[in-house]
Amino acid sequence: MQPDAASSGVYRFGLFEVDGRLGELRKHGRAIRLRGRPFDILLLLLARRGDLISRDELRQQLWPADTFVDFDHGLNSSINRLREALGDSAESPRYIETLPRRGYRFIAPIEFVAREDPSPKAAEPVAERPAPTPPQTERAPATVSGPSRAVLVAAASALIAAIVVAALYLRIARSGSTPIKMTLAVLPFENLSAEADQDFFTDGFTDEMIAELGKLDPDHLGVIARTTTRLYKNARKDIGQIHRELGVDYVLEGSIRRAGNRMRITAQLVQASDMTHLWAESYDRDVSDVLTIQSEVAMKIAHSLTLALHRPETEPGQGSTSSAAYDLYLRGRAFREQATEESTRKAIEYFQRSIATDPQYGRAYAGLADAYWLLGAPGWEVDKPMTLLERAQTSAERALAIDPRLAEAHAVLAMIRLSYRWDRAGSEQEIREAIRLNPSSAVAHQYYSATLTTMGKFDDAIREARLALELDPLSAPTSTTLGIRYWYAGRMAEATIQFTKTLDAHPEFAIAHWGLAETHLANGNNARALDELQRAVELSGNSAYMRAHLAYGLAKAGNRERAMNIRRELETESRERYQPPYHQALIALGLGDQDGMAQALTRAFADRSGWMVFLPVEPEFLPVRATPNFQALLSRVITIT
Repeated sequence: MQPDAASSGVYRFGLFEVDGRLGELRKHGRAIRLRGRPFDILLLLLARRGDLISRDELRQQLWPADTFVDFDHGLNSSINRLREALGDSAESPRYIETLPRRGYRFIAPIEFVAREDPSPKAAEPVAERPAPTPPQTERAPATVSGPSRAVLVAAASALIAAIVVAALYLRIARSGSTPIKMTLAVLPFENLSAEADQDFFTDGFTDEMIAELGKLDPDHLGVIARTTTRLYKNARKDIGQIHRELGVDYVLEGSIRRAGNRMRITAQLVQASDMTHLWAESYDRDVSDVLTIQSEVAMKIAHSLTLALHRPETEPGQGSTSSAAYDLYLRGRAFREQATEESTRKAIEYFQRSIATDPQYGRAYAGLADAYWLLGAPGWEVDKPMTLLERAQTSAERALAIDPRLAEAHAVLAMIRLSYRWDRAGSEQEIREAIRLNPSSAVAHQYYSATLTTMGKFDDAIREARLALELDPLSAPTSTTLGIRYWYAGRMAEATIQFTKTLDAHPEFAIAHWGLAETHLANGNNARALDELQRAVELSGNSAYMRAHLAYGLAKAGNRERAMNIRRELETESRERYQPPYHQALIALGLGDQDGMAQALTRAFADRSGWMVFLPVEPEFLPVRATPNFQALLSRVITIT
């Protein structure tokens, strides 16, 4: 049999069969909708039944280096969808076994039937068959002819956004009810094009749609963040299930099909509670003619809209007229969302290339500022914060000079002022402006909760964290943020519940394990705390931040020797790579070494570490907060802006 014959035959196991050539999963002979990476993963597992397929191997085969997705999220989501299709479970697997932090393997007996010989005699164990040809990987997005991709996406998303809000308002007007705050989820638009690389375009279109709708009428329309709705890509869940999971009032879904210079965009608005279709429209146009759709839609709105629809004015410089600059910006943003040091540095490269292509592209400057801020932010500080945050501030200010209405630029500038300038009032001013411009930004509310925490306004911080979670209910960082706000407020029972909820949905999110450990330490449950801290270290890739907290926990639990070993380990690493002095201060605190703590905090002060602005409210430093040396240091942090 030829090497690629396995992917041309049929695998049989239990009640299922998988047709590699047709790309089809069947149960009792009936097709089950499963495609894309979940199907590709299943095919690889079947071809090597009983063998471990590591996460690294899956990354290399299905998530190549030039594919701009969050690998961990993408893999976990794909495995979950695959298990759902098979009716399998991670806890009691019948088909797919998880080997923690290593990979997966298919454990059920299977048969392989080659298509050229479908008789029962052709069946044989798949282990004796060669592996199928790896699924075709994603390619770089193709260049769009006609108008720039940026103009194309912005125009099409803006027009559909306007229609959606018009349809919602028209429904309210006809019902005679008083307008209330509605919530809307924009599901990832489906790519129906023949070319796989059009996924890049449809994902960008969905993001633009969410951004447009979030700005149209924030007083009456809340739009769920894309970090939550992207989890529904290829999930094949019905509207009723999405309504139950997100609690939204309306769902917008659609598809894009592009063939050559022709493009069809289809969208429909559904009331989630009873799945009533409120509005649906298709636009079939030549790519070069897509901008005329906006005029057509405006006429429809003029005839049907009974309530005023006030859209914010668009300032010059908001978008780029360069397709190349826009593509580079999207790639940079995709890398930034992966939130690793390596991916963030790649994001910086793409944002810089976008700016070089179009020096007046404000959003690229905002993206660059955000990436620099992340590298220098508390918990990261992979280089000396002062250098990184100066670059972040310069980029954010440049973005706002080009376009003062960029909410994302105001949001990141708020965090720069908090982390670098220790300027609480200035940070609050910027973040409130970001929320005014885009009240549906979960990130802005999340950032505001951090600023309020440093001001000791814990109840207000919890309120903002809750708002962020309402807008982004399936996001691990947003869910964890609420737990952290409870922790700062001393509400340990609520913090424990929130961290546990996060880990139930995202068991490999390191910061949630750290948060749960902190609540266990506060409650005197050292053994459970150390288990959680060790897990956080493993999941974070052995980060210095998590190791410092593990050393602190070990010291508090009486294991001074292990704590000292980590302390020396970090000191050794600091000779070759920047290590935030705050880490050493925390370990010294756990060891009861107040002189070492004071010296480390003094170095952190000189480095402009973002942790310093949290010192007045840090629960871990509560036992030494009243000491004269600590108070003297706090007074310097509080008075500097």
